[in-house]
Amino acid sequence: MSVTPKYSLEEVPAGTTNWNALLTANMQKLDAAVQTYLPGIAGESIAVGDACYLGTTGLWWKARANLAATMPALGLAVAAAAANGACVIQRIGLFTKAGWAWVTKGGLVYLSAAVGGGLTESVPTGTNQMQPIGLVASATSLMLLPGAIFTPTKIDVAQLRAGVLGVAGAGANFKVLSPSDMPASGIVSPAQTLAALQICCNSLITYTTNLQLTFNSLLTSLRSATGCGVFS
Repeated sequence: MSVTPKYSLEEVPAGTTNWNALLTANMQKLDAAVQTYLPGIAGESIAVGDACYLGTTGLWWKARANLAATMPALGLAVAAAAANGACVIQRIGLFTKAGWAWVTKGGLVYLSAAVGGGLTESVPTGTNQMQPIGLVASATSLMLLPGAIFTPTKIDVAQLRAGVLGVAGAGANFKVLSPSDMPASGIVSPAQTLAALQICCNSLITYTTNLQLTFNSLLTSLRSATGCGVFS
């Protein structure tokens, strides 16, 4: 019997006997091949439309963009599920939920950093990880295309202020960068980021120059003390 080229489904010509068994086998092949839905077990109570991630124990949990451990979301819950109950996660395709009120058609929708399982049209703040979930198809529908986590052309100042800027070795000839050297806003633009990096570069130049002056002064002192031209 001939089969289809993509999924090797058996074709069922007119007059085929036992066609119901062939159709059942074909549907099972399609169910295994088309990975729109991911069945599993919920680790907590989840609602319809909750964005979910797969935990290390194989359970599904509500995703949230404030921690790397609760990302990435792989899709949205098709139906409500209780903790330790069966659940189904839709990973691609059109997803419609009554009660949604998306504004910008064609705009990106992101995993929320504020609410577990939540979605938002606003770029999440308070985190350096963002994950697009899909595009707005209508006020109540999304075209799901869960993307990889990425950092955009904006930098989370909180991460820098938390310690990245700290430099050991304070001294009269060395400027130690501090949180005050950075803008106070939570997310900065590329222009602000460039300005902050310029501060770092200027401090490094100043330190290098002063280090060279100190080294030259040391050589002068050594020559004077020893009366010889070593290190010249």
